[in-house]
Amino acid sequence: MAESRAMHPTLVQAVRLIKEGDKPEGRRLLSELLRADPHNESAWLWMVNAVEGVAQRIYCLEQVLRINPGNEPARQVLGQLKPSMARAEPEATPAEEQPEAGSESRAEVTLQPGVDPDNVSRLLKTLSSL
Repeated sequence: MAESRAMHPTLVQAVRLIKEGDKPEGRRLLSELLRADPHNESAWLWMVNAVEGVAQRIYCLEQVLRINPGNEPARQVLGQLKPSMARAEPEATPAEEQPEAGSESRAEVTLQPGVDPDNVSRLLKTLSSL
């Protein structure tokens, strides 16, 4: 991650809430932070873990890569989620699925053949630790 500034207090609080399992409140705080600072790569990375829907995760990962095209873990997870999105929610578009406080989109995810679901989980955890 290319951010040199210290973590914003709202981000610190959102991360704590997400780690404690309060994803809705963490997502609400991240949404506030991203409205004020849409270029906050760390907030987008944590939003990936706070949202429920595949389309929302894809949107968040695309934002991470827009900010930092060199973020390889985000690129890897995105590469594995996009094919599953085409099968799970063919009519949804990322713009329609932008994360907002309280949004709960759940999609059945079918990963492309040969993709290890545990690997996707590990990559999402790696994103959280960045």
